[in-house]
Order: sequence, then C-alpha cells, then structure tokens
Amino acid sequence: MVQPVGANGFNYILQILQTNFIKDIFTMKKNKIMRIASVLLVAVLLSISAISGTFAKYVSTAEKTETARVAKWGVNLEVTGSSFNTQYKIAEAATDPANNAIIYSVDSSNSNNVVAPGTKDNGGVTFTISGEPEVATKVEITMDVKSDVFVKKAEEDDVYCPVVFTLQQTKGKYVGEDNTLTDITDPKQLAKGTLTDIKNALAECAGTYAPKTNIAAEYKLTWEWAFDNNDGANDENDTLLGDLAAKDQSQPVSINGVNYEKRPGTDAAGNYVHHTFSTNIEYTITLKITQVD
Repeated sequence: MVQPVGANGFNYILQILQTNFIKDIFTMKKNKIMRIASVLLVAVLLSISAISGTFAKYVSTAEKTETARVAKWGVNLEVTGSSFNTQYKIAEAATDPANNAIIYSVDSSNSNNVVAPGTKDNGGVTFTISGEPEVATKVEITMDVKSDVFVKKAEEDDVYCPVVFTLQQTKGKYVGEDNTLTDITDPKQLAKGTLTDIKNALAECAGTYAPKTNIAAEYKLTWEWAFDNNDGANDENDTLLGDLAAKDQSQPVSINGVNYEKRPGTDAAGNYVHHTFSTNIEYTITLKITQVD
C-alpha cells in the first residue's frame, strides 16, 4: 500500500525502487513492455506521494463581510408667501366723484412694493423645516435687517416705528413652562415689534437635534401699519414719513424747515445729533440646517 503522507511517502517509494523486483525489471533488455510499465509505475507512485503531501498541512482561515449605506438626510426647507404688495384693497366700499368704484386704498406708482397707514399682510411669509435625518443636525434661522421704517427726532427719546411685525410658530414643538417640549396646537406668538425684535426671536429658534429626530417646525411672519382712528397721536409722524418718501433722499431732506438725514444720527457717544429716518424695509431670512459631528 502507498503511504499517503508527504515525507514518509517518498521514503516508501525509495524503498520500492531499491527492491530486487524493480532492479530485475530494468535489467530485462528484451522486454520493452515491462520497462515501460515500470517507468509508469514509478511516475504514478511519485504523483500520488506529491498529491498526498499537498493535503498534509495546517490551514486556518477567517472571514467577515460588512455592508453599509449612506445615512438619510431628507431635510426640506421651504419659504412661501410674500410680505408686501404694490396694491392694497380698500377696507370699505367707496366711489370717486365720477361715481367710479374705488378698489384700492393704496396703489404704487411703479413696480415697488409699498406700505402705508392702514395696510397689513395677514397671509405673511411662512417658512417650514421638516425631515427626519439619520444624523445629528443643527437648525438655525437668521435674519439680516438692512432697513426698517422709522423716524427719530433728535430732541425726542423715542424712535417711531409704525410697521409692527408679528412672528408666530404655527407647527412643531416649543419649550413649555415646565421646560418640557410641548406640541403646538394653536399659533404661538414668539415676538411682536420691530424687525430687530423679530431677528432676536428667530435666533432663539436655533437648536441641535439627535439622529432620527422628526424635525417639524413652521413659522409665520406678518405685519401691520395701524390706521390711527383714535386721537391722531401718530398722524404727525405718519405724515412726515409720507412726505420724506416723496422727496429725493440723496441729500438731507427739509420738511417745514427741519432737515432729516438717512445717515445714522448719532455721534461717537451714541447721542442723536440730528433727525434721522428710513422709509424703506429690507430684510433677508435664512433657514439653515447642517450636520454636526
């Protein structure tokens, strides 16, 4: 029997090759068939020994398969609506001297949006944040205030800002009095006042959320310039702003012999040294949500 193990197998073959039987076969000159058979036999024995040797070894293996996918982002930021218009419909039906119906109480002479006493925007601008990302996120809502409508007389302490903005949260959660998150069921007023007040309130809406948090928040910004139907306390300032808007503002504007300037009216110490004003509103709201590590 051929021994099926590497080194021992070769020793066994050598033993066979050294036997008189093999020697006798190779000495037979006339029997070519026997010589060929003996050569084949040796080749077979060597092959078997070599093959058996390849199986005579230690083998250790380790294997692991890993898979992954991209974490979901799926965050939606949306801003809808518009704050201002070129026209505002009249509140009560009226006709002109020719008995034509007056449809608008305010109508811009060009393509510029306008504001005036008695105008407001109930529809407002709505901005929404939604999504359930699989990563930690930071939500930020910022406002860049370029200008707001106001007039400040040097001799008076107060700044007159007739356009009053209101910021509400209409969907999502807010921190209740017991410091727990509470679902909003009715619009919650976050701020009311100037654009600076709105800017500060929006900054407080920032937050960081854990992965798989359902981020759902909706905010609404509206405004109103009240029509003074009572004692007329604001009529003077309202009229002054209307007159300033009708003037060339590239230079100081004179109204009833008093100069008003668009440049800041304060000195280095913060004291007002001249009358200042603005008849324009401009702001930019930015919604931003970023992954945090």
